[in-house]
Amino acid sequence: MVWLERFFVPFFSFLLLNGCVSVADLNYSSSKIENAWLLEYQKIEDSFRTRVVEASASETFVQVKKTLVDLGLPVVGSDTADGEIYAQGIAPAPLTQDEWELVAKIENPRVKELSDGWMYLNDDPSDYMLTVKVTVLGGENKSLVILDYELSAPKYEAMGFQMPRVAPPHAVALGSTRFWSVLDKNLNKNAVAPARKKLKNESFNQA
Repeated sequence: MVWLERFFVPFFSFLLLNGCVSVADLNYSSSKIENAWLLEYQKIEDSFRTRVVEASASETFVQVKKTLVDLGLPVVGSDTADGEIYAQGIAPAPLTQDEWELVAKIENPRVKELSDGWMYLNDDPSDYMLTVKVTVLGGENKSLVILDYELSAPKYEAMGFQMPRVAPPHAVALGSTRFWSVLDKNLNKNAVAPARKKLKNESFNQA
């Protein structure tokens, strides 16, 4: 199993101290890590996933596309009828390299614990692809922006590895905060107030 240590260095690196860990072992550990991250993210997602913009859905749609490009995430598809925009980029985007290394430093103790010491976050996550889906709902005066994402590592998934599709919660918090900050700057250039959190009883129709 030494080939694993030599070739498999995407989002995770593997310590492989005993030299006999299997793909099944690594996939099981990866699943435990993903579940832990997903649970933690779901506890905080209301703070980061949605914002309300005091502008029409059509104007917000344009500003969201510009924001994604500004963050180094090229738009690969969009549908104004459904209000959906898709963008893709190479990790660590939209984080900086320094931010990613901070995430790795914070998360590595938990990653090592959940994987029995086999796995740790690599300083170079560039084998991971980030797909962002932004949905814009609303009408002429107000719109709701919903931010979703998914990770993939096609090269390694083709080899039978089940890689986490959920990012570390600290990375999600940093990336989401950056998205909303850049969106606010673009809205400001068009004399639109900064995006705000959704009120409990607010409702939005499909764009």
